[in-house]
Amino acid sequence: MVVLAPVADTLPSQPRALEMLYGQPSTALELRHTIIVRLGALQTREGAESLGRLFDRERRMDEKMQILQVMADLLSEECRTSRDRIVERALAPTQAVDVRMAAMQMLVNSGAPGIDERLQKLTRDAQAAIRDNARRLLAERVH
Repeated sequence: MVVLAPVADTLPSQPRALEMLYGQPSTALELRHTIIVRLGALQTREGAESLGRLFDRERRMDEKMQILQVMADLLSEECRTSRDRIVERALAPTQAVDVRMAAMQMLVNSGAPGIDERLQKLTRDAQAAIRDNARRLLAERVH
């Protein structure tokens, strides 16, 4: 039995409950997308932490990318640590190139300290696309 996307108002409001619903094998993809957006809309540390756990468990690149997009909009100080942790995990060589590229842009947009050093390190990455993107982002920061 597939759980169909209920009206957004009927979703739980607690991050852990949303996370559990997301993880059920019977939860439809559309509902998973709604849950990602709902967790981001909470603008709380708990919601951001739930998104981080979903990112770590998720295998589908589209969903990982959506989680990153939602995390990019979490600008509150309360969510910063969770957002920065996801960026670091998304930059890992084990992630798909598209995920890593999105994380690089999030890093630059974050304004966090150490951006140039992190990008400099990525200029020595094993993947040419990552090296090239890191060089481009560094050059854009200089101008």
